[in-house]
Amino acid sequence: MKITLKSTEEIRNSLNELIGSVTAKNLFTGYGLFKDNIMFGLYQNGTLYIRAEDKFAKYLQYQGAVSYLTVLPKSKLNIGNYYRLPKILIEDKILYKKILIQSIEQAKAQKIAIEIAKKNRIKDLFNLSIKHERFIPSLLQYS
Repeated sequence: MKITLKSTEEIRNSLNELIGSVTAKNLFTGYGLFKDNIMFGLYQNGTLYIRAEDKFAKYLQYQGAVSYLTVLPKSKLNIGNYYRLPKILIEDKILYKKILIQSIEQAKAQKIAIEIAKKNRIKDLFNLSIKHERFIPSLLQYS
């Protein structure tokens, strides 16, 4: 059995019961947790951190969740949008499932927004490159 599978077996089994098939990939100092190729969680040293931003992050903080950066303030990684949930939220399986689904949906929406933004860049359009994108501002300048 691969180290990633062995190290994340317990958390994956727990999440599989709630939201279906979850995979894990080895990352920098922990493991990324994925649902349908969308990373929604970070598993490190036996602790699960859930991805959250904006209002959802504020809701989790209100419920007692702690940011990854609060737990490891000297971290050189820019992953402040991952939160460790309090045990009371994890023990309430219905609420825990809703939080996981919300995290996945939020990550999925952000991934789609990034893909759409990339398609609007000139260098990503057919037959055009970065040199064309750089040339356009000079065309727009008035003499």
